[in-house]
Amino acid sequence: YSIGMLEHVGYKNFEPFFACVKKLLKPDGLAVIHTIGEPDFVPASDPFLEKYIFPGAVIPALSKVMPAVENLFIVEDFQNFGYDYAKTLAAWSDNSKVFFKQNPNAYTPEFQRMWEYYLRMCEALFELRINQLWHFVLSPRPASRKGIARQL
Repeated sequence: YSIGMLEHVGYKNFEPFFACVKKLLKPDGLAVIHTIGEPDFVPASDPFLEKYIFPGAVIPALSKVMPAVENLFIVEDFQNFGYDYAKTLAAWSDNSKVFFKQNPNAYTPEFQRMWEYYLRMCEALFELRINQLWHFVLSPRPASRKGIARQL
């Protein structure tokens, strides 16, 4: 599994990253890649996110991910859960407010404001479909499996 890591790998490192994933998989194995994504490639991070949350992170676009994947893997499944992720961020924000109220000295007021801003900004980005949440299921090429079991 690669849970929420691809945006930290960097688009210039996608090819060696996916080569490593393939090398670590059994011939009939599956890789699940979970990442935030954007529909348009922007080779830099938001200034707020760069400074306070994820220095050096760049949210991937399919146009940068797929060239690194296409010769190594079969894309068995791809899903975008981005719109639903806005609800998750809203719940995290609500839960954080409760925590900060119950534990006022756990974090500085500055951190609490920054955290609220971060969660609400991301909620809006996902709700507006600017950010997306992707799951890729990949099997290594050449194919040694007939397919994958699916639940409907």
